[in-house]
Amino acid sequence: MPLIRISSAHLDTNDQPSTAIAAYVEATRAQSIALTGRDDFALSADRAVGTLRPNSQRRAELFALTERDGKLRAQDDDTDLGFRGFLAVIYPLDRRTDTVEADVYPVADGALGELISSFATLAEDRTTLSLWAKIPFGEPMDEHPHAQALRAEGYELALVEQAAELGIGTLGTPVIPAGLRAEFFTGIMPPTDLIDSFLEIMAVADTDVPSAEPAPAREWTRQMLEEAAAHHARRSATILNVVLADAAGVVAFTTANVDPERPAALEQGLTVTQRRARGQGLATLAKHVLAAEARARYPELERITTFNALDNAAMLAVNNKIGLVPKFYETNWIKKL
Repeated sequence: MPLIRISSAHLDTNDQPSTAIAAYVEATRAQSIALTGRDDFALSADRAVGTLRPNSQRRAELFALTERDGKLRAQDDDTDLGFRGFLAVIYPLDRRTDTVEADVYPVADGALGELISSFATLAEDRTTLSLWAKIPFGEPMDEHPHAQALRAEGYELALVEQAAELGIGTLGTPVIPAGLRAEFFTGIMPPTDLIDSFLEIMAVADTDVPSAEPAPAREWTRQMLEEAAAHHARRSATILNVVLADAAGVVAFTTANVDPERPAALEQGLTVTQRRARGQGLATLAKHVLAAEARARYPELERITTFNALDNAAMLAVNNKIGLVPKFYETNWIKKL
């Protein structure tokens, strides 16, 4: 079966998603419902289109496994070639430049094996394949068809993340201790007086958040934030953030997305605490502050979704403390070429 690259977004905004993008979004929705009973973990069309726009840190490509050959675009295109599955591929450009990453979304019977074997053809000159696959919570991981198919192709399990969910109304009112200030902001740029220490904590996250293959440290710059802000400006989703700061600067940070295509679910993203301030419950506090602010601004929100690496015991303890309920595993598999 043909594996066809879906061309990048070409319109100024992320609207007018093509039939191919709609089929891809539906594949993520079907997978989310199968795993959790809801579509909270599905992608939106806005995100699917926006991700394909290039930036200096990564190149994103979306490939469709189809029944017929042809050409596909991300926007303003009603071509339907019979979609059997999708590979959402990332080529890192600033770190891990020897690696190509992908999420796999099979649609038709038999598509999983075809997608996994086809992934190696997309490596270009890279020597490490990194493939993500979702496995139901509570099932023996080695017995799941995804795991068996990946092992048959020579992949080894490198990282397991736990996807979890929590009713947003179950979190209490946060109390900010003396000596700390909590700053809520939307978008990318933090308050001006905290930018430098915010860049420092982002660099800490790069090295301290668990990953299948540790990447070299990098220097975060204002230019990187400005590029991210320009990239996000096309999206309809809103990024919500909270930083906790003391006299020396940012000590904790958490971020989340509110997407109008998934209005009931707050998608929790990165949470990180500065090394000098760990062990004080600041990650939990930052999440509480963010949830309270989100609930006040978006009364239709009902749930929080998040991912946590099982290797990250400290953050797992935070999520367990606030009552997050596991839903499925996001597994990362590595193959060296």
